[in-house]
Amino acid sequence: MAYKASLHAPIVSANVDALLKGQTASAEYKKPEAEMLALPIGKNGGLTYLAFFGGFTLGAWVTKQLKGKTLLVPNQKKAVLRY
Repeated sequence: MAYKASLHAPIVSANVDALLKGQTASAEYKKPEAEMLALPIGKNGGLTYLAFFGGFTLGAWVTKQLKGKTLLVPNQKKAVLRY
């Protein structure tokens, strides 16, 4: 869910900043059109859900390819350092 948090962070930041300046919090979160969740379980297991075309799931092999080696930690470190 780190990806979703990265989408929320700029909205929350803008609203807190506005409130501290005595302004109205007006930034709104817009839900992505399609969502995805990849849940690795151990080194070789897991499940990926894609919310395209009514939603479908993919198995462990796809999940391992997406997140298996790093759990996308380097991507999140880069995202955090941007703020």
